[in-house]
Amino acid sequence: MSNEEPRRFDVSDETPKLIRWLLMYSGGLIKNKKQAIYVLWVLVVAGFVFSFYFIYTMGEEPPIGDDPSILIPPNELLL
Repeated sequence: MSNEEPRRFDVSDETPKLIRWLLMYSGGLIKNKKQAIYVLWVLVVAGFVFSFYFIYTMGEEPPIGDDPSILIPPNELLL
C-alpha cells in the first residue's frame, strides 16, 4: 500500500464550483485555475461559433416548390 495523499488542487473556497469540477474531473489534464478558465472560454467561443453557423445555414434551403426535380410534368392530370 502506498501512503500517498490524494491530489490537491490549488483551489480555495472562493473558486467557482464549475472550475473546481473541471479541475477534479479533467483527469489531470487541467492543472490549475488559469488553465480551467481558458478551457471554459474556448468552450464558450466554440458554442457561439457553432450556434451562428447553424443559425445562418438553416435559412439557405430553397422554399418548397422551387425544386425542379419535384415538379409535375404539364401533361399529367391531378385528381
